[in-house]
Amino acid sequence: MSSLTIIATMNDGTNEVNKTKTAAITTTGEGIDYRVVPVTTSEYTFTIDTDIGDAGYCMIINNDATNFVEVGFATTVYPLKVLAGQPAVFPLAAATAALYLKADTATCNVQVYVHEA
Repeated sequence: MSSLTIIATMNDGTNEVNKTKTAAITTTGEGIDYRVVPVTTSEYTFTIDTDIGDAGYCMIINNDATNFVEVGFATTVYPLKVLAGQPAVFPLAAATAALYLKADTATCNVQVYVHEA
């Protein structure tokens, strides 16, 4: 069993709307798949390690200072955009076996962390 804490904060200085949410999550799985991968302008398939029984939570950090990275759950379909220097944290469907990433205009080093459900 594993415990995760996810903290999300968004402070909007223009409209003065500030939101913070902390979620304490207990998972039955303890497996993790953590890698730093070079994502190019061609689609990169991040295949989740088979030691992860059911995917649970994912954190992606775009280490690039300039370019964004698109992220999807099927080839050529990228509903998520991780801007330069920014993170994204989201739950995964248990059956997720891969993520598909594509950099905007140049290769980006991206941290990908998947925790078992």
